[in-house]
Amino acid sequence: MVSVPDGLKPERTREEAFSIASAAAAYRARVGHLEVPCGHVETVTAFDGWPEEVRLGVWITTARSRGQP
Repeated sequence: MVSVPDGLKPERTREEAFSIASAAAAYRARVGHLEVPCGHVETVTAFDGWPEEVRLGVWITTARSRGQP
């Protein structure tokens, strides 16, 4: 774990960003859109082979409110 000053969050790693992108792609492939409910959690397989839960609904909502693509 990386030591971070109080009140600051560590930057997202490439693996974490990839997990979010793959979760979004899996959701869209399954349901045909990205209108994800805020409470939705998507489970993806991480690089180490273990399942990882991604809070996709929260991430999509936050990204849209910040004006990110």
